[in-house]
Amino acid sequence: MDSLAGRDRIAQLTNTTMPGVNGGPDVRAYVAMPEGEGPFPTMIMIHEFYALNEAITSKADLLAQEGYVVVAPDTFRG
Repeated sequence: MDSLAGRDRIAQLTNTTMPGVNGGPDVRAYVAMPEGEGPFPTMIMIHEFYALNEAITSKADLLAQEGYVVVAPDTFRG
């Protein structure tokens, strides 16, 4: 997938890195946060077959506007 869209595509779509567990690879993710003080309900958003993309991050942003913390990990790498 990265060979078609450029290697830095995922870096442009993500804003955090979660360290790997037990020597596993780190996982890049997009995290959308609502404004204000929490606590907030949290969702994990899993992308479809085409990997993490702007459509997924946009949906995460919309849910954040409704008061959810949304974590969208890139499950193809890591």
